Amino acid sequence: MAVAQRTIVARVNDVQIDDAEGVAPEPGRRTGALTFAVIVGALEALLLIGYALSILVFEVFGGTTQGISGSTDSAPLALVVLIVVLGLLAALVTWSVWNHRAAARTPFFLMQAFVVVGAWTLATGDEGWVKLLGIAVIVLAVAAAFVMVTGRVSGRDSQ
Repeated sequence: MAVAQRTIVARVNDVQIDDAEGVAPEPGRRTGALTFAVIVGALEALLLIGYALSILVFEVFGGTTQGISGSTDSAPLALVVLIVVLGLLAALVTWSVWNHRAAARTPFFLMQAFVVVGAWTLATGDEGWVKLLGIAVIVLAVAAAFVMVTGRVSGRDSQ
């Protein structure tokens, strides 16, 4: 016996929203704000995965990670797996933002908050270039979070 699914359709800012899917239809073009947020998110995801691979390379070839990530002697494989999973989750959230999924806004915002926490250790580092890198990462993360909060990225928002 087939069960009919009830669909609620509403209009917000002259954009029809289908509650069965929970997202607004794609508005046809992507804003510069959305593109900026997606570039920042994709860069963060790629850097996380690259960082995990660098730890793996250092472990396989017997190098040292002192000064890069501290000591990874306890469980390097677990650390690599954890960082790769975080990178993949960041990529998934970024992909969802790119596809106008309203539910991705909060995870993206939280992702930027975690990036700021991680970049703070760079911004308070010893060397000048490390401090500049940390400050640049913080500025990018705050800008991407601001873009996400201002409401110019999802399909529901006015263009």
